[in-house]
Amino acid sequence: MTKKPSQKKQPINNKKRKAAFGDYIRKHRKKMSMTQQDLADALGITKKSVCSFESGATFPSQENIFRLSEILNMSLDEFLYGEKIFEHDICIDEINQKLSLLSDKEQGMVISLLNNAINIITGCKS
Repeated sequence: MTKKPSQKKQPINNKKRKAAFGDYIRKHRKKMSMTQQDLADALGITKKSVCSFESGATFPSQENIFRLSEILNMSLDEFLYGEKIFEHDICIDEINQKLSLLSDKEQGMVISLLNNAINIITGCKS
């Protein structure tokens, strides 16, 4: 079952929303008792990049959005909208298990589809 996102919970596409999204990252990072450096290390990026996400100066790449949701233990809809939009019980481990059943080519196709879905949801173009 799905529900429509409320008017306040739209994808990030302007400075105000980027700042709110950055606050959301900071809040959940702290909830996980992580420092900016801890999060940077987990993502394989610099602390300066994490600071830039949290301040709203920049937006994480698609790959880092996936990784942030996993590290911060959140579903993608919850991560992008600040609330669960879709009722689902699937977790990252289950997704990884399902992906492992596919060939490299099929995994690439799934990743491409996910990237396109993220672009549509966030209104970004890569």
